[in-house]
Amino acid sequence: MKTPLPAGNRFFPDPLREANARAISWAMENGGDGAVFATLTFKNYVSTYRANKLLKRWLARAQQSLNDSGGNSLKSFCATEWQKRDVIHFHVLLVGNGLGALSRKRLEHRWEAMGGGFARCYEANRKAAPYLAKYTSKNLGGDVEWGGTWRGLRYPASVSRIQVGAPTDAG
Repeated sequence: MKTPLPAGNRFFPDPLREANARAISWAMENGGDGAVFATLTFKNYVSTYRANKLLKRWLARAQQSLNDSGGNSLKSFCATEWQKRDVIHFHVLLVGNGLGALSRKRLEHRWEAMGGGFARCYEANRKAAPYLAKYTSKNLGGDVEWGGTWRGLRYPASVSRIQVGAPTDAG
């Protein structure tokens, strides 16, 4: 049987994970008119440094594609997971204006063409926020990283943010 959540919690009993899930959920609803969830997996072992470099390059290309299609304000959340076969697997949520105009297949192909390995992109739904937040504080680099354009996006007082790195106001 599941343990009931503490009063006021919607996602997790752990306050850090709860805070991240609430902040990500709020950003999905208020940070743009579209959201894409992506899983990016490496075929073989790649160092953390190289993996992060490829991820940043992929995000920069996604931002450029969004700009080229008339969209803007790309925000990202990324959770790193180490698979049992010792390869990095990224869970990425993209939020922004005009994301619906981007080809998810093109985003997948860009990751694969860069040597990243395997990618799948989906239209994000409300389950993405707690899914990403569950990686908070896990071993081997399991923190949620925030990236992109956060300028002017302010969380309401009802969204408690404990984690360092979450935007507090002008990003």
